[in-house]
Amino acid sequence: MSAFNRTILAGAAALSLALTTGCDKEVKPVPEAGFISVSVLSKSLGADGGDAYGDLGGQLELLYESASGANHRASKSFTGLLDIPARVIVANKRTYTLSVLEIRSAQGKRLARLEDASLNRILSHAPRGVLLRVLVDAADLNAEPELQVVFSTQPGGESPVLTYRPLTDAFPDPRTLLTTTDIEGAGARLREFSSATQAWHEDLLRLVTEAASIDLRHLSLVLSGAYYSFQDRSRMYLEYSQLLQSPNATQPEVQQRLSRLANAIRLADELGVYLNRIVNLGLPKAADATLSDALELLSTALYPAGSAGDALRLPLLRWPNELTGPILQRLLALALEKGQPDAGAEIAARWYEKHSDHSTTRLVELAQRFRGEHRDALLLACANHVSDLSADRARSLAGISGARASEIALALTRRLPEISGKALATVASGIVDASARDAYLIEAVGLVAAFAVDGARAVIAQAGARASEVTVLVLRKVTELDGAKLVEIAGALSTPTLKDQALEDGVRLIAVITLTGAKAIVAASGPRAVQIAVLAIARVRDLTGAMLAEIASAAASGPARDSILLSGASSLQQLSAAGAVAMLQSAYAQRVDLARNILPKVRDLTGSTLADIARVGTNGQERDEILGAGAPLLQRVSLAGIKAVLSAADAATSELALALIPKLESALDGFVLADIANVSSDGAVRDRILEGALSRLQQVSVDEAKAVLQSAFARKRELGFSLLRKIAQLNGGRVADLAGVIPSGSIRDAVLMEGVRLLAALTTAELVLLLQAENAAELDLVLLGLEKTSDLSVENAIRVTDSLSGPSRDPFLSRAVELVTDLTANNLLPLADRAFTPAGREEVIRKGLAKLGGGGGTDPSVATSTTTL
Repeated sequence: MSAFNRTILAGAAALSLALTTGCDKEVKPVPEAGFISVSVLSKSLGADGGDAYGDLGGQLELLYESASGANHRASKSFTGLLDIPARVIVANKRTYTLSVLEIRSAQGKRLARLEDASLNRILSHAPRGVLLRVLVDAADLNAEPELQVVFSTQPGGESPVLTYRPLTDAFPDPRTLLTTTDIEGAGARLREFSSATQAWHEDLLRLVTEAASIDLRHLSLVLSGAYYSFQDRSRMYLEYSQLLQSPNATQPEVQQRLSRLANAIRLADELGVYLNRIVNLGLPKAADATLSDALELLSTALYPAGSAGDALRLPLLRWPNELTGPILQRLLALALEKGQPDAGAEIAARWYEKHSDHSTTRLVELAQRFRGEHRDALLLACANHVSDLSADRARSLAGISGARASEIALALTRRLPEISGKALATVASGIVDASARDAYLIEAVGLVAAFAVDGARAVIAQAGARASEVTVLVLRKVTELDGAKLVEIAGALSTPTLKDQALEDGVRLIAVITLTGAKAIVAASGPRAVQIAVLAIARVRDLTGAMLAEIASAAASGPARDSILLSGASSLQQLSAAGAVAMLQSAYAQRVDLARNILPKVRDLTGSTLADIARVGTNGQERDEILGAGAPLLQRVSLAGIKAVLSAADAATSELALALIPKLESALDGFVLADIANVSSDGAVRDRILEGALSRLQQVSVDEAKAVLQSAFARKRELGFSLLRKIAQLNGGRVADLAGVIPSGSIRDAVLMEGVRLLAALTTAELVLLLQAENAAELDLVLLGLEKTSDLSVENAIRVTDSLSGPSRDPFLSRAVELVTDLTANNLLPLADRAFTPAGREEVIRKGLAKLGGGGGTDPSVATSTTTL
């Protein structure tokens, strides 16, 4: 194609008049009226001796007129190729038709002017496409330019008719089209009313659908009414391909033309579906059609779009005896050309069955003309006719199969002279898709009576994602399968994953596995060692904890050992403490989780054995967690057991103690509680144990209470307060005795004070004992005790006073003189003489005299003298 012709065929973008008129009215083109393409080019002699063109651009002056005489003007500067709408709508109201088209150079020189009859002729062709080219001589720009008008010859033009007019407008009774003798006239009228719309083509299809019969001439007549024939579509596609490969393919005008052609081809294909349906329905109704007629119609009418398989299959049904090898070959080529591979596969299968030499080579050549499901359909249809089949040839056919490769390979395998594991592996190796290969193997294994180890290894090695299913099927047919054979078969697999799958599936097929076999299987396992070990362990008879530990130790990975122990523990109904210790010693890092799983199964679990199990832990936290898991499982525990648990503990001593003390086999008293607490060297821990368990002691002796306080660390005060309330027959002496074990003076004083508060009464002797025990609370203690003293006499008051330090005597005597029960004039002075200060002595005498009735106003010196006399 010359550069000249390529330029003529180039497309362009539509002109937007609303942007060029200078007004604010909206202007829209009328697409069905068509467009006129305009370009201004310089023409010169090209290097190849042909014409060469260059874009000069230009200006357009346009005048549009309405039917009423109104006009609308527009102007536009442009380069390249510009589309001018033949008709426009202004402001969504009136329709205007182009009446004057003036083309100027970019400098404003008039190059061409079209109006009246010359313009009307061009407008009549606009719906199909018109190109106006102004050629300016590059050597003489002042020479008269040449105006070229090129009318499109493409079907439908660049602007296909999209206005639908019903078939009944052309033929009030469309059925006359099926009987008319004026074939040429009817065809011309059909094409006059034809439009590139679905509705028009549905009219044509409906006519054929409702017809009881139709002859070949009238069927062709109906087909001629289609807007695009298959020949039209072929010409457009040829032009599109040529433009796409041309040197000017990247130029804007060529790109625009390509876009138009692509749209037209797309529309033709959409409408071509109707032509195919018309042929599918009409050809079977054409009783006068011969095989030659059918082949000609199929060749010229069918589109490579939509279904046309029924029409292409018709020769197989109507003229089976006329279908020679060459005719079938022609029909096959036609099916492939029309994009109907489903019918093509049936035609090819008929040819292979009736006219080929039935060789594998011929079938491969034939299959390579198809793709995907259609190739598969052909291979499957021909599988039973191959005459020279072997495992290797079946592999080659399976290798070119698609989604149905497994089905095809299976059909071929059934026809092999000898079916063995190695034959299956050979055929499977030709199947490219792993899932299809698996599907084939799963079905084909059933065709083999029994597998030797080598055959089993070969088949399993071909399996993919469904290797476990293949493996099960194969291993079920391995004679006398045991652990050794299983490991040997699995060892041939190429990846650890496949090997594990084989081992796992094989273990399920072995009823009883020895300890040696289980260890070997676990040692041969890879990433799935845990799952495989669990399956193997479940098949080991009389399993013990020690055996489970030994099996787990065969695993190369520490985490795997843990998982094997954890999972395998479910196979143990019970175990001994020694077995539990062995399992924990075999563990890698999950000793705590393992302990939680197996401790409920330890039949001889006691405090002491729990401590032994916990000591396997590598750190204090592990020991505590193991002990914490085991403690709730102990129903009753001895004192020794509790002490053993606490001795093994690290930071959870108090929690464990408080959890176990309620389960103590013997009675709990203060001595036992202190004994338990004293296991810990941490004072805070002892305090928590003592405080937590103290509520379980209803009543204690002083000695028990002293034992508890001696065990306490920082909570002696709080514990002392609680113990005071639990001591039977509490008195001042017992309070003093209990407080005496408290080394801290302030705490001892607090306990003494609390004890006195709890007493309803006490003797002066007890008060003296309390004073002897106090540290710095002498005055508060003696005054509080004084109020509760039951035998306070002057003599006892003097005895108490003698126990006091000087500063405390005056306050004490001031209150005691009021409370003594035997005050007389004779013993008042000895009592007052115990005062620390003269003022204190005078206060005692004054209060004493007042109590004796001497009056509170007597001079102390007189009272002293009188008393002395």
